[in-house]
Amino acid sequence: MIGRTEQLERIMSAIDALGAVAPGSGASGAGAPVASTAANVLFVTGEAGIGKSTLLAAVRRECAARRTPPVVALAECSTPLAGQDIGEVESLQPWGEIMASLVTAQPERRHETTKLVGELALAWVRVIPVVGDVIESLADTTKIVRSHMGKDAAPASAASQQQIFQQYVNFLTKLAERGPLVLMIDDAHWADTASTNLLFAAARQLHGLPVLFIVAYRPDDAASSRGGEGHPLLHIRNELERYDLALDIDVPRMTALDLDALLHQRYPSYQNNDAFEEWIARVSSGNALFIAQFLHTLEEDGFIDPVAGTIREGFESIRVPGSAAAVVKERIRRLSEDAREMLRYASVEGDTFTSSILARITEMPQLKLLQRLRLLEESHRIIRALGKQRIYSRETSAFQFGHALLHKAMYEDLGEEERELLHEAVLDVLKEEWEIARSEGANIEGIAARIAVHARVLGQHRLAAEVLLDGAKAAWHEYAAEESLRMIDDALASLEVAAGAGAKRAELDRLRGIAHLHRADVLRTCARFAESIGDSDRAREAFDAAGDSTGVVDAINSAARTILKTGDSVEAGRRALEATTMAETIDYARGRVQGRATLGNAMVSRSEFEAALEEYRASLAHAEAAGLRYEQAAAHDNLGSVYDSIGDYARARDHIGQSIATLRELGERLGEAQATLNMGVLDMRVGEFERARGLLERALGAFTAAGDVIHENAVLINLGILALHDGQLDAAQSYTEQALAIAQRIGDRRTEASAYSTIGEVRLAARDLPAALENFTRSLELHGETQDREGMAIAHINLADVHASAGRAAEARHHAVEACAIATAIGSPFLVAMAEAGRGHADAIEARTAGEAERAGLLDSAVRIIRTAVEALEGMESPYAETWRTILADIESGAQVAPDAAISSR
Repeated sequence: MIGRTEQLERIMSAIDALGAVAPGSGASGAGAPVASTAANVLFVTGEAGIGKSTLLAAVRRECAARRTPPVVALAECSTPLAGQDIGEVESLQPWGEIMASLVTAQPERRHETTKLVGELALAWVRVIPVVGDVIESLADTTKIVRSHMGKDAAPASAASQQQIFQQYVNFLTKLAERGPLVLMIDDAHWADTASTNLLFAAARQLHGLPVLFIVAYRPDDAASSRGGEGHPLLHIRNELERYDLALDIDVPRMTALDLDALLHQRYPSYQNNDAFEEWIARVSSGNALFIAQFLHTLEEDGFIDPVAGTIREGFESIRVPGSAAAVVKERIRRLSEDAREMLRYASVEGDTFTSSILARITEMPQLKLLQRLRLLEESHRIIRALGKQRIYSRETSAFQFGHALLHKAMYEDLGEEERELLHEAVLDVLKEEWEIARSEGANIEGIAARIAVHARVLGQHRLAAEVLLDGAKAAWHEYAAEESLRMIDDALASLEVAAGAGAKRAELDRLRGIAHLHRADVLRTCARFAESIGDSDRAREAFDAAGDSTGVVDAINSAARTILKTGDSVEAGRRALEATTMAETIDYARGRVQGRATLGNAMVSRSEFEAALEEYRASLAHAEAAGLRYEQAAAHDNLGSVYDSIGDYARARDHIGQSIATLRELGERLGEAQATLNMGVLDMRVGEFERARGLLERALGAFTAAGDVIHENAVLINLGILALHDGQLDAAQSYTEQALAIAQRIGDRRTEASAYSTIGEVRLAARDLPAALENFTRSLELHGETQDREGMAIAHINLADVHASAGRAAEARHHAVEACAIATAIGSPFLVAMAEAGRGHADAIEARTAGEAERAGLLDSAVRIIRTAVEALEGMESPYAETWRTILADIESGAQVAPDAAISSR
């Protein structure tokens, strides 16, 4: 490859090194290989027209020529259209293209690869229509896929962007067992934020596996992106370099030697002409696009004989364009009027355009159009065929301008009136595609962004706002927060313009309410609570102005849910009551159900369990009356949680069981797994360990398939507790260390705290008291940082046990008293009993060294306190009752036995 040999060799060397990584092994866990120290992300950088895309194309050719070629997939981020950055709101679009390519890369294994998507990455079905068509024929996933891809379906197979990322990583991990993967993203300076975040997650987790990422971008455009703040890709690159996971491959300007080699390759009979080479090197500044396009111009003007390669005298006298963009415009000017007109029309659709839309707006038979496009590709190299693709909702032949500058020049060559008419024609076709996309639940945000551009050009700002709001919701199905928020902001801006143009105010107010309400939901999930409450209040005002009472109820409920997360349960309850009262007045069932549920949650946070039960029962009754099945399952789960907290395990089991049954009927596989986990933990509480193990293992399979690492970790910790119960200390340590490593990797401090707690239990059981103390102390610190009061109480109880085991009565009593105070405040009878038992045991420990006069009193106190705690634990059917009964008997008999009564956070 002329002028790029060094860069190509570096890339191919990295690809060839993938063969040295043993396929079929994971990045962590048992049997994993030692991770390679080589970087697994190559950043290909250079200015516009320098040859980055050409280099990536050469990489594909070189890979295909290998005796055992790796699987290669390439995605190109969408270029701006009419000045609007489309790529920044197309959440995960390049990764969707890559997965679709991987599915079809090996035709003989397509069914097998598609099945992997269904098993490991179900959330991606909506992103990849080509996968959905095939996977829906698989009997075991049909119901789930149809539910997931439905128009109003919730993202049933994932509950966070972390899970969506993990599903993709799981898919790549399994695919890499077959052999090396080379995944390339071009024009990444136009990528959305979620895509850059997935790059970081995948690069870190797949390091050591035969997977190489190649990312091409323009540094100048990336630095000036996002209003001058810089593209998030730059931050991701810095982080990857910090972990030694990334290398830079700069594509430089062509040198004089490169130019000489290019001329000999392009013109086999070329004889060295130093004057010509020095001249063209000087006027082009070594820009590859400039050189390639300018050589075409010189051929057309007769200064170069394309067959003999001879250079005609006088070339220095011709007018030289001032830039690569100017060269491109000159090349376009030389096209025939028919060819130029067709490509100008195509440019309105975008950098990538389709034969189906172009045929509609040119009113040309599609077959004739395809013939003319292919002729243009062969003779002028201004466009290139991409083959059959599903750009919108249907498969069609797609083409792409050879460079963004070519597309820009074609678009700018249109007259204002001509451009407006073409935007209108494209918009009409895209509206049809939009309806299909909405019914299939696929590619909604991509089409929405394009429709909005065309609508704005035509002054149809209300339409732009409507599609952008639908696009924002679709982006949120992939938990792409930044992309969703950006589309909402664009929608609100369009509504302001529409209001100024005299559109109907009530309808605009309703749309504004929808925008602010969705924004509040996204911000709440991002823990930006003050902003979320502000948007909920603005949504209420907008809905009120529009006369939309159900919208007002939804806005009040939204604010109440967020306020509760700030810890203000009184204000949250007040607003939830207001929403409930209004919902009852207008007979709005869903608003009633949600208001009652939030009221119950507010009461639980104040340990008002009886009042909470009343609200949850009312929520369940309303949900049943309205036929809201998912809300019924949520109500049963809430009821089960309260009964669990107050120690009524029989009722807790009944409600959690009903939640599981409903979620199973609805095909909510992940929700069912979460309820199954809750049931497993409940079984552990009452000593049904074998049944608990079966439930936990069933839940683990679903969480692993969904990429839900947070709940996967919860299962691992509980499996560690079960192994500890069976005396399998090594297995318990292994389970918990796996959970700890994952929690630290993803920044889940609550699970990290629970993991330290369980490791402390293991060390306590092994009589390694210093290690137990260290782990329990770290658990307490983390629970304090996350303000998890239940976890803090458990940590204090565990620390009391360690100090008691070491004979330190004062320290044991201190932690037992702290635990009791917290447990009383949160209203947990179980933890109160465990803390009180610890306080009694501290008295027994102190009695060992106390004087004769004090000993009897301390022992009496210990026996009385522990006996009361045992009775309470027995009433709750807790297996810890037996542990403390044994300790009580030892105290009464005078035996010097330390307890092993530590408990884990859950």
